[in-house]
Amino acid sequence: MNDDNRVYPVDVFVLHHSTGPDFVDTDDLTIQDWYSNTGKARAYQNGAINPQHEHPGRPGQLTYAQAQFSGSVDSSNKYNYKLTDLIARPWNNVAWHAGNWGINQKSCGIECCGNYSDKLLEDRQLMCIADFLREQDIALINAGYPNGLQVMLHNEIYATACPGRISEQRDTLVDMINNPTKWNGILFPATPPVVTPPVVVPPVTPEVPIVPEAPVTPPVTPPIKIPVKHHWFILFLQWLLKLLEGGK
Repeated sequence: MNDDNRVYPVDVFVLHHSTGPDFVDTDDLTIQDWYSNTGKARAYQNGAINPQHEHPGRPGQLTYAQAQFSGSVDSSNKYNYKLTDLIARPWNNVAWHAGNWGINQKSCGIECCGNYSDKLLEDRQLMCIADFLREQDIALINAGYPNGLQVMLHNEIYATACPGRISEQRDTLVDMINNPTKWNGILFPATPPVVTPPVVVPPVTPEVPIVPEAPVTPPVTPPIKIPVKHHWFILFLQWLLKLLEGGK
């Protein structure tokens, strides 16, 4: 259900800090219950005033939460941050967060979990909020509201120290909404591809077969040929030798 108190367009977003628990890596239901219980004590006079908003994490129950959203540390994502709905259909329902009913009717508020009196949000946590708000900002501009979404501080609307030092970061948040490419390049630079050097395969040297050495054949001395012109002399010597042997 809607509370029927909303005045459109919803063109204001108010920054708060809760001064409560930091809620690091905490489930949404625990966060939603804490804001409901705290809102009941702070603004709803311990239940004397009936809540009008559905609890986003407990179907059929109502919540006393005083803002539409919370922001808390979530180490599982690139922002190290997450936003949690504190009431159902937050853009359509009015929460008591700004201390000014007219502003409440045209705005949504975020409670940054923790005490930021002496600390700042990380830039990437701001970027989480900026990325979330950019859609509403663009929708307003496209609908004919050239100023888009106005980001305000609680202490600009009501006499309070809220939102602590987050007030120093409003201009950065607005710049992040307007210049996402710039900030994504700063906060989440693209990781250069890992270039795997080519595998250098050494050239294969072909094996040279070992050929056994051929046996060395000693040179054959050809027989001595006696020239024909001396053959008669040999025959004469042979005859003379036989003659001498015969004479013995």
